[in-house]
Amino acid sequence: MHEAGVWHADLNAHNILLDTAGQPWLIDFDRARDYGEPLAHQLRVANMQRLRRSLEKVAGAQGSAFWQSLNRACAQRHCGYGNSLRSN
Repeated sequence: MHEAGVWHADLNAHNILLDTAGQPWLIDFDRARDYGEPLAHQLRVANMQRLRRSLEKVAGAQGSAFWQSLNRACAQRHCGYGNSLRSN
Protein backbone atom coordinates (compact mmCIF):
# COMPACT_ATOMS: atom_id res chain seq x y z
CA MET A 1 0.00 0.00 0.00
CA HIS A 2 2.73 2.45 0.96
CA GLU A 3 4.83 1.48 -2.07
CA ALA A 4 1.79 2.28 -4.22
CA GLY A 5 1.66 5.76 -2.67
CA VAL A 6 -1.50 5.17 -0.61
CA TRP A 7 -1.75 6.61 2.89
CA HIS A 8 -4.59 5.15 4.95
CA ALA A 9 -5.76 7.95 7.23
CA ASP A 10 -7.41 5.57 9.69
CA LEU A 11 -5.16 2.50 9.78
CA ASN A 12 -6.23 0.73 12.96
CA ALA A 13 -7.28 -2.69 14.25
CA HIS A 14 -10.95 -2.09 13.45
CA ASN A 15 -10.17 -1.58 9.77
CA ILE A 16 -8.52 -4.95 9.21
CA LEU A 17 -10.79 -7.86 8.42
CA LEU A 18 -9.72 -11.49 8.12
CA ASP A 19 -11.55 -13.84 5.77
CA THR A 20 -12.08 -17.55 6.44
CA ALA A 21 -8.66 -18.34 4.96
CA GLY A 22 -6.97 -15.82 7.28
CA GLN A 23 -6.32 -13.36 4.46
CA PRO A 24 -6.31 -9.78 5.78
CA TRP A 25 -8.36 -7.07 4.05
CA LEU A 26 -8.04 -3.35 4.72
CA ILE A 27 -11.26 -1.36 4.73
CA ASP A 28 -12.39 2.25 5.24
CA PHE A 29 -10.44 4.15 2.63
CA ASP A 30 -12.79 7.15 2.63
CA ARG A 31 -10.10 9.45 4.06
CA ALA A 32 -7.14 7.78 2.34
CA ARG A 33 -4.80 9.83 0.20
CA ASP A 34 -3.07 8.80 -3.02
CA TYR A 35 0.30 10.52 -3.22
CA GLY A 36 1.00 9.10 -6.69
CA GLU A 37 4.42 7.85 -5.63
CA PRO A 38 5.80 5.68 -2.81
CA LEU A 39 5.27 7.27 0.59
CA ALA A 40 8.13 8.97 2.38
CA HIS A 41 9.72 6.89 5.14
CA GLN A 42 8.36 9.09 7.95
CA LEU A 43 4.77 8.82 6.70
CA ARG A 44 5.10 5.03 6.43
CA VAL A 45 6.47 4.69 9.92
CA ALA A 46 3.87 7.00 11.49
CA ASN A 47 1.07 5.08 9.77
CA MET A 48 2.39 1.71 10.94
CA GLN A 49 3.10 2.89 14.49
CA ARG A 50 -0.50 4.03 14.74
CA LEU A 51 -1.59 0.55 13.70
CA ARG A 52 0.69 -0.97 16.33
CA ARG A 53 -0.79 1.16 19.11
CA SER A 54 -4.30 0.28 17.99
CA LEU A 55 -3.60 -3.45 17.85
CA GLU A 56 -2.11 -3.42 21.34
CA LYS A 57 -4.94 -1.29 22.75
CA VAL A 58 -7.75 -3.33 21.19
CA ALA A 59 -6.35 -6.85 21.49
CA GLY A 60 -3.67 -6.72 24.20
CA ALA A 61 -1.26 -9.66 24.04
CA GLN A 62 -2.95 -11.05 20.93
CA GLY A 63 -2.56 -7.67 19.23
CA SER A 64 1.11 -7.60 20.19
CA ALA A 65 1.55 -11.08 18.72
CA PHE A 66 -0.16 -9.99 15.49
CA TRP A 67 2.10 -6.95 15.37
CA GLN A 68 5.20 -9.11 15.76
CA SER A 69 4.04 -11.33 12.88
CA LEU A 70 3.43 -8.28 10.72
CA ASN A 71 6.83 -6.87 11.63
CA ARG A 72 8.57 -10.14 10.69
CA ALA A 73 6.70 -10.27 7.37
CA CYS A 74 7.80 -6.70 6.61
CA ALA A 75 11.41 -7.56 7.43
CA GLN A 76 11.29 -10.56 5.09
CA ARG A 77 9.81 -8.47 2.28
CA HIS A 78 12.19 -5.57 2.90
CA CYS A 79 9.31 -3.10 3.24
CA GLY A 80 11.70 -0.24 3.86
CA TYR A 81 10.87 0.40 7.52
CA GLY A 82 14.24 -0.72 8.89
CA ASN A 83 14.29 -0.84 12.69
CA SER A 84 11.62 1.86 12.93
CA LEU A 85 8.82 -0.61 13.65
CA ARG A 86 10.51 -2.69 16.32
CA SER A 87 8.71 -3.02 19.63
CA ASN A 88 10.10 -1.05 22.52
